[in-house]
Amino acid sequence: MGTCKTTEINATAYAFYKRPNAEVVTQIFQNTPPNIVKDLSDLTHSTQGFVIAPFDCEENDTLLIVAEHIKQIALADFPKHFSPCCQQGAKPLNFENEDLNTYEHHFHNCHALLQSGAINKIVLSHTKQIAIEDSIDSERIFIHACQRHPNCYIALWHTPQTGTWLTITPEVLLEKTADNAYHTVALAGTMPLSDGSETAHWSDKNIAEQTYVADYIDTELRKLGVSPSRAELKTIQANHLQHLCTDFHFTTNVALGTLLKQLHPTPAVCGTPKQTTRQAISAIETHKRKYYAGFSGPINLNGETSCYVTLRCAQWNDPTNINLYAGGGLIIDSQLNDEWAEVKSKMQTAYSAICQ
Repeated sequence: MGTCKTTEINATAYAFYKRPNAEVVTQIFQNTPPNIVKDLSDLTHSTQGFVIAPFDCEENDTLLIVAEHIKQIALADFPKHFSPCCQQGAKPLNFENEDLNTYEHHFHNCHALLQSGAINKIVLSHTKQIAIEDSIDSERIFIHACQRHPNCYIALWHTPQTGTWLTITPEVLLEKTADNAYHTVALAGTMPLSDGSETAHWSDKNIAEQTYVADYIDTELRKLGVSPSRAELKTIQANHLQHLCTDFHFTTNVALGTLLKQLHPTPAVCGTPKQTTRQAISAIETHKRKYYAGFSGPINLNGETSCYVTLRCAQWNDPTNINLYAGGGLIIDSQLNDEWAEVKSKMQTAYSAICQ
Protein backbone atom coordinates (compact mmCIF):
# COMPACT_ATOMS: atom_id res chain seq x y z
CA MET A 1 0.00 0.00 0.00
CA GLY A 2 1.63 3.25 -1.07
CA THR A 3 4.88 4.43 -2.59
CA CYS A 4 7.36 4.34 0.27
CA LYS A 5 7.35 0.78 1.51
CA THR A 6 9.75 -0.22 4.28
CA THR A 7 9.46 -3.90 3.36
CA GLU A 8 7.54 -5.82 0.74
CA ILE A 9 4.48 -7.57 2.17
CA ASN A 10 3.16 -10.45 0.10
CA ALA A 11 1.32 -12.32 2.82
CA THR A 12 -2.46 -12.78 2.72
CA ALA A 13 -2.74 -11.69 6.37
CA TYR A 14 -0.27 -9.99 8.66
CA ALA A 15 -0.02 -8.15 11.96
CA PHE A 16 2.61 -5.88 13.46
CA TYR A 17 2.54 -4.98 17.13
CA LYS A 18 4.56 -3.34 19.89
CA ARG A 19 3.71 -3.51 23.57
CA PRO A 20 3.90 -0.40 25.80
CA ASN A 21 7.47 0.79 26.36
CA ALA A 22 8.85 -2.18 24.40
CA GLU A 23 11.92 -1.76 22.23
CA VAL A 24 10.98 -4.53 19.80
CA VAL A 25 8.41 -4.70 17.00
CA THR A 26 6.95 -8.14 16.22
CA GLN A 27 5.74 -8.96 12.71
CA ILE A 28 3.73 -12.08 11.86
CA PHE A 29 2.62 -13.27 8.44
CA GLN A 30 0.17 -15.85 7.16
CA ASN A 31 0.07 -16.88 3.51
CA THR A 32 -3.50 -18.16 3.75
CA PRO A 33 -6.64 -16.46 5.09
CA PRO A 34 -6.77 -16.26 8.92
CA ASN A 35 -8.74 -18.74 10.95
CA ILE A 36 -12.30 -17.84 11.97
CA VAL A 37 -12.94 -18.04 15.72
CA LYS A 38 -16.61 -18.89 16.12
CA ASP A 39 -16.66 -18.31 19.86
CA LEU A 40 -14.14 -16.66 22.19
CA SER A 41 -14.25 -19.75 24.39
CA ASP A 42 -12.53 -21.60 21.52
CA LEU A 43 -9.34 -19.71 22.41
CA THR A 44 -7.42 -22.05 24.72
CA HIS A 45 -4.02 -22.21 26.36
CA SER A 46 -2.80 -24.13 23.30
CA THR A 47 -4.01 -21.53 20.78
CA GLN A 48 -1.19 -19.73 19.00
CA GLY A 49 -1.49 -16.64 16.83
CA PHE A 50 -2.64 -13.03 16.73
CA VAL A 51 -6.29 -12.58 17.65
CA ILE A 52 -8.51 -9.82 16.20
CA ALA A 53 -11.92 -9.48 17.82
CA PRO A 54 -14.71 -6.97 17.01
CA PHE A 55 -16.76 -4.99 19.51
CA ASP A 56 -19.65 -7.42 19.03
CA CYS A 57 -18.20 -10.93 19.01
CA GLU A 58 -21.65 -12.43 18.37
CA GLU A 59 -21.23 -11.49 14.69
CA ASN A 60 -18.57 -14.21 14.17
CA ASP A 61 -15.95 -11.74 12.95
CA THR A 62 -13.24 -12.84 15.38
CA LEU A 63 -10.11 -13.95 13.52
CA LEU A 64 -6.80 -15.58 14.36
CA ILE A 65 -3.74 -14.88 12.23
CA VAL A 66 -1.51 -17.94 12.41
CA ALA A 67 2.16 -17.03 12.59
CA GLU A 68 3.46 -19.01 9.63
CA HIS A 69 6.35 -16.55 9.60
CA ILE A 70 7.39 -14.38 12.53
CA LYS A 71 10.21 -11.92 13.04
CA GLN A 72 11.20 -9.31 15.58
CA ILE A 73 12.95 -6.05 14.76
CA ALA A 74 14.42 -3.59 17.23
CA LEU A 75 12.60 -0.29 17.07
CA ALA A 76 15.99 1.42 17.16
CA ASP A 77 16.85 -0.20 13.80
CA PHE A 78 14.29 1.99 12.06
CA PRO A 79 15.31 5.56 11.15
CA LYS A 80 14.59 8.12 13.85
CA HIS A 81 11.72 10.53 13.17
CA PHE A 82 10.31 7.98 10.75
CA SER A 83 7.64 10.26 9.31
CA PRO A 84 4.65 8.93 7.39
CA CYS A 85 4.29 9.43 3.65
CA CYS A 86 1.45 11.91 3.98
CA GLN A 87 2.14 15.25 2.37
CA GLN A 88 -0.48 17.18 4.34
CA GLY A 89 2.11 18.34 6.83
CA ALA A 90 0.96 19.16 10.34
CA LYS A 91 -2.53 20.32 9.47
CA PRO A 92 -4.97 19.92 12.36
CA LEU A 93 -7.83 17.48 12.15
CA ASN A 94 -10.81 19.66 11.28
CA PHE A 95 -14.34 18.85 12.39
CA GLU A 96 -17.35 20.12 10.48
CA ASN A 97 -20.68 21.25 11.88
CA GLU A 98 -22.08 17.94 10.67
CA ASP A 99 -19.70 16.09 13.01
CA LEU A 100 -20.93 18.00 16.04
CA ASN A 101 -24.57 17.77 14.98
CA THR A 102 -24.34 13.99 14.64
CA TYR A 103 -22.56 13.58 17.96
CA GLU A 104 -24.99 15.94 19.72
CA HIS A 105 -27.99 13.98 18.45
CA HIS A 106 -26.50 10.70 19.67
CA PHE A 107 -25.44 12.28 22.97
CA HIS A 108 -28.99 13.42 23.77
CA ASN A 109 -30.37 9.95 22.97
CA CYS A 110 -27.84 8.41 25.35
CA HIS A 111 -28.50 11.02 28.02
CA ALA A 112 -32.22 10.30 27.91
CA LEU A 113 -31.49 6.68 28.77
CA LEU A 114 -29.22 7.74 31.59
CA GLN A 115 -31.85 10.07 33.00
CA SER A 116 -34.48 7.34 32.80
CA GLY A 117 -32.38 5.11 35.02
CA ALA A 118 -32.31 2.32 32.42
CA ILE A 119 -28.50 2.48 32.34
CA ASN A 120 -25.71 3.80 34.57
CA LYS A 121 -23.04 4.40 31.95
CA ILE A 122 -22.82 4.18 28.16
CA VAL A 123 -19.89 4.68 25.80
CA LEU A 124 -20.71 6.80 22.76
CA SER A 125 -18.34 6.62 19.81
CA HIS A 126 -17.86 8.77 16.73
CA THR A 127 -16.26 8.06 13.37
CA LYS A 128 -14.82 10.49 10.85
CA GLN A 129 -13.70 9.83 7.30
CA ILE A 130 -10.61 11.63 6.08
CA ALA A 131 -9.18 11.84 2.57
CA ILE A 132 -5.41 11.69 2.15
CA GLU A 133 -3.75 13.51 -0.73
CA ASP A 134 -1.27 10.73 -1.48
CA SER A 135 -1.35 6.96 -1.30
CA ILE A 136 0.38 6.13 1.96
CA ASP A 137 2.18 3.13 3.40
CA SER A 138 0.40 1.65 6.42
CA GLU A 139 3.54 -0.09 7.68
CA ARG A 140 5.42 3.20 7.71
CA ILE A 141 2.57 4.78 9.68
CA PHE A 142 2.79 1.93 12.19
CA ILE A 143 6.47 2.65 12.86
CA HIS A 144 5.73 6.37 13.09
CA ALA A 145 3.01 5.62 15.66
CA CYS A 146 5.45 3.48 17.69
CA GLN A 147 7.89 6.38 17.81
CA ARG A 148 5.25 8.97 18.71
CA HIS A 149 3.47 6.87 21.36
CA PRO A 150 6.10 4.76 23.18
CA ASN A 151 3.91 4.06 26.22
CA CYS A 152 0.96 2.67 24.22
CA TYR A 153 0.24 -0.68 22.61
CA ILE A 154 0.47 -0.17 18.84
CA ALA A 155 -0.89 -2.72 16.37
CA LEU A 156 -1.52 -2.79 12.67
CA TRP A 157 -3.19 -5.72 10.95
CA HIS A 158 -4.45 -6.64 7.53
CA THR A 159 -6.66 -9.55 6.48
CA PRO A 160 -8.94 -10.12 3.48
CA GLN A 161 -11.94 -9.97 5.83
CA THR A 162 -11.03 -6.84 7.80
CA GLY A 163 -8.87 -4.75 5.51
CA THR A 164 -6.19 -2.70 7.27
CA TRP A 165 -6.54 -1.32 10.80
CA LEU A 166 -4.27 0.64 13.14
CA THR A 167 -4.81 0.99 16.90
CA ILE A 168 -2.95 3.11 19.44
CA THR A 169 -4.24 2.18 22.88
CA PRO A 170 -3.21 2.29 26.55
CA GLU A 171 -5.79 -0.29 27.69
CA VAL A 172 -4.94 -3.93 28.32
CA LEU A 173 -7.92 -6.27 28.34
CA LEU A 174 -6.05 -9.36 29.53
CA GLU A 175 -2.42 -10.40 29.66
CA LYS A 176 -0.73 -13.47 31.01
CA THR A 177 2.12 -12.65 33.37
CA ALA A 178 3.15 -16.21 34.39
CA ASP A 179 1.68 -19.71 34.50
CA ASN A 180 -2.00 -19.27 35.42
CA ALA A 181 -1.29 -15.62 36.43
CA TYR A 182 -3.05 -12.72 34.71
CA HIS A 183 -3.35 -8.96 34.71
CA THR A 184 -6.15 -6.69 33.55
CA VAL A 185 -7.08 -3.07 34.13
CA ALA A 186 -10.08 -0.85 34.61
CA LEU A 187 -9.28 2.22 32.53
CA ALA A 188 -11.67 5.14 32.27
CA GLY A 189 -11.77 8.86 32.82
CA THR A 190 -9.84 11.19 30.55
CA MET A 191 -8.12 14.56 30.96
CA PRO A 192 -5.50 16.44 28.96
CA LEU A 193 -2.03 15.94 30.36
CA SER A 194 -1.38 18.44 33.16
CA ASP A 195 1.01 21.28 32.43
CA GLY A 196 3.82 20.57 34.85
CA SER A 197 1.48 19.41 37.60
CA GLU A 198 2.42 16.18 39.34
CA THR A 199 -1.08 15.59 40.70
CA ALA A 200 -4.14 15.17 38.50
CA HIS A 201 -7.31 16.65 39.96
CA TRP A 202 -10.08 14.33 38.82
CA SER A 203 -13.73 15.31 38.77
CA ASP A 204 -16.40 13.26 40.50
CA LYS A 205 -17.75 12.42 37.05
CA ASN A 206 -14.45 10.82 35.95
CA ILE A 207 -14.08 8.91 39.21
CA ALA A 208 -17.64 7.59 38.98
CA GLU A 209 -17.11 6.53 35.36
CA GLN A 210 -13.96 4.64 36.29
CA THR A 211 -15.56 3.00 39.32
CA TYR A 212 -18.25 1.42 37.12
CA VAL A 213 -15.50 -0.29 35.11
CA ALA A 214 -13.51 -1.46 38.13
CA ASP A 215 -16.57 -2.85 39.91
CA TYR A 216 -17.64 -4.66 36.74
CA ILE A 217 -14.26 -6.38 36.32
CA ASP A 218 -14.21 -7.43 39.96
CA THR A 219 -17.76 -8.82 39.74
CA GLU A 220 -17.29 -10.66 36.43
CA LEU A 221 -14.10 -12.37 37.54
CA ARG A 222 -15.70 -13.50 40.80
CA LYS A 223 -18.51 -15.11 38.77
CA LEU A 224 -15.80 -17.42 37.41
CA GLY A 225 -14.53 -18.23 40.90
CA VAL A 226 -11.58 -15.85 40.57
CA SER A 227 -10.56 -13.65 43.52
CA PRO A 228 -8.62 -10.75 41.98
CA SER A 229 -6.25 -8.45 43.81
CA ARG A 230 -7.49 -4.89 43.23
CA ALA A 231 -4.82 -2.20 43.38
CA GLU A 232 -5.24 1.41 44.42
CA LEU A 233 -6.57 3.88 41.87
CA LYS A 234 -3.81 5.65 39.93
CA THR A 235 -3.29 8.01 37.00
CA ILE A 236 -1.50 6.87 33.85
CA GLN A 237 -0.28 8.86 30.85
CA ALA A 238 -1.03 8.06 27.21
CA ASN A 239 0.81 10.70 25.20
CA HIS A 240 -1.21 13.95 25.44
CA LEU A 241 -3.94 12.40 27.62
CA GLN A 242 -4.14 10.90 31.10
CA HIS A 243 -6.55 8.31 32.47
CA LEU A 244 -7.68 6.76 35.73
CA CYS A 245 -6.52 3.16 36.09
CA THR A 246 -7.01 0.27 38.51
CA ASP A 247 -4.83 -2.82 38.11
CA PHE A 248 -6.18 -6.30 38.80
CA HIS A 249 -3.93 -9.36 39.27
CA PHE A 250 -5.17 -12.90 39.72
CA THR A 251 -4.37 -16.57 39.23
CA THR A 252 -6.78 -19.10 37.77
CA ASN A 253 -7.05 -22.30 35.77
CA VAL A 254 -10.01 -20.91 33.82
CA ALA A 255 -9.37 -21.07 30.07
CA LEU A 256 -8.11 -17.94 28.34
CA GLY A 257 -11.08 -17.68 25.99
CA THR A 258 -13.54 -18.01 28.85
CA LEU A 259 -11.88 -15.12 30.66
CA LEU A 260 -11.96 -12.96 27.53
CA LYS A 261 -15.61 -13.79 26.89
CA GLN A 262 -16.54 -12.92 30.47
CA LEU A 263 -14.79 -9.55 30.40
CA HIS A 264 -15.37 -8.26 26.87
CA PRO A 265 -16.78 -5.71 26.31
CA THR A 266 -16.15 -3.94 29.59
CA PRO A 267 -17.98 -0.75 30.61
CA ALA A 268 -14.88 1.13 29.42
CA VAL A 269 -16.08 0.61 25.83
CA CYS A 270 -19.71 -0.46 26.24
CA GLY A 271 -21.52 0.52 29.44
CA THR A 272 -23.49 -0.93 32.29
CA PRO A 273 -25.59 -2.98 32.42
CA LYS A 274 -23.77 -4.64 29.54
CA GLN A 275 -26.61 -6.12 27.50
CA THR A 276 -28.84 -3.06 27.75
CA THR A 277 -26.09 -0.66 26.74
CA ARG A 278 -24.89 -2.92 23.93
CA GLN A 279 -28.40 -2.88 22.47
CA ALA A 280 -28.63 0.89 22.96
CA ILE A 281 -25.32 1.47 21.17
CA SER A 282 -26.56 -0.58 18.21
CA ALA A 283 -29.76 1.46 18.07
CA ILE A 284 -28.25 4.92 18.62
CA GLU A 285 -24.98 4.91 16.70
CA THR A 286 -25.52 5.22 12.95
CA HIS A 287 -22.09 3.74 12.11
CA LYS A 288 -20.83 0.21 12.62
CA ARG A 289 -18.05 -0.06 15.17
CA LYS A 290 -16.60 -3.17 13.53
CA TYR A 291 -13.21 -3.66 15.24
CA TYR A 292 -13.24 -0.37 17.13
CA ALA A 293 -13.68 -1.19 20.85
CA GLY A 294 -12.87 -4.83 20.16
CA PHE A 295 -9.46 -6.22 21.06
CA SER A 296 -6.32 -7.64 19.49
CA GLY A 297 -3.01 -9.15 20.46
CA PRO A 298 -0.67 -12.14 20.52
CA ILE A 299 -1.71 -15.42 22.10
CA ASN A 300 1.11 -17.77 23.05
CA LEU A 301 3.51 -16.14 20.60
CA ASN A 302 7.11 -16.26 21.82
CA GLY A 303 5.64 -17.10 25.22
CA GLU A 304 3.54 -13.94 25.22
CA THR A 305 -0.22 -13.51 25.64
CA SER A 306 -1.40 -9.89 25.64
CA CYS A 307 -4.79 -8.68 24.43
CA TYR A 308 -5.42 -4.93 24.24
CA VAL A 309 -8.62 -2.99 23.63
CA THR A 310 -8.81 -1.51 20.11
CA LEU A 311 -9.09 2.22 20.77
CA ARG A 312 -8.09 5.41 18.93
CA CYS A 313 -7.95 3.53 15.69
CA ALA A 314 -7.96 4.02 11.95
CA GLN A 315 -9.46 1.80 9.24
CA TRP A 316 -8.21 1.98 5.68
CA ASN A 317 -11.05 2.00 3.14
CA ASP A 318 -8.47 2.40 0.38
CA PRO A 319 -4.94 3.90 0.24
CA THR A 320 -6.26 7.48 0.26
CA ASN A 321 -9.41 7.14 2.38
CA ILE A 322 -9.40 6.38 6.11
CA ASN A 323 -12.00 6.14 8.88
CA LEU A 324 -11.01 7.36 12.35
CA TYR A 325 -12.79 6.04 15.48
CA ALA A 326 -12.89 7.33 19.05
CA GLY A 327 -15.36 7.49 21.91
CA GLY A 328 -15.97 8.34 25.52
CA GLY A 329 -18.01 7.20 28.50
CA LEU A 330 -21.19 9.05 29.44
CA ILE A 331 -22.88 9.10 32.83
CA ILE A 332 -25.80 11.22 34.00
CA ASP A 333 -23.49 14.16 34.89
CA SER A 334 -21.79 14.23 31.47
CA GLN A 335 -21.80 17.53 29.58
CA LEU A 336 -21.99 17.67 25.79
CA ASN A 337 -19.15 20.13 25.21
CA ASP A 338 -16.77 18.28 27.53
CA GLU A 339 -17.51 14.90 25.94
CA TRP A 340 -17.18 16.23 22.40
CA ALA A 341 -13.81 17.80 23.25
CA GLU A 342 -12.64 14.45 24.65
CA VAL A 343 -13.65 12.54 21.51
CA LYS A 344 -11.89 15.06 19.27
CA SER A 345 -8.74 14.83 21.36
CA LYS A 346 -8.72 11.04 21.23
CA MET A 347 -9.31 11.03 17.47
CA GLN A 348 -6.25 13.22 17.07
CA THR A 349 -4.09 10.30 18.29
CA ALA A 350 -4.49 8.13 15.20
CA TYR A 351 -4.62 11.15 12.89
CA SER A 352 -1.27 12.42 14.17
CA ALA A 353 0.34 9.09 13.33
CA ILE A 354 -0.92 9.39 9.76
CA CYS A 355 -0.52 13.05 8.93
CA GLN A 356 1.86 14.73 11.35
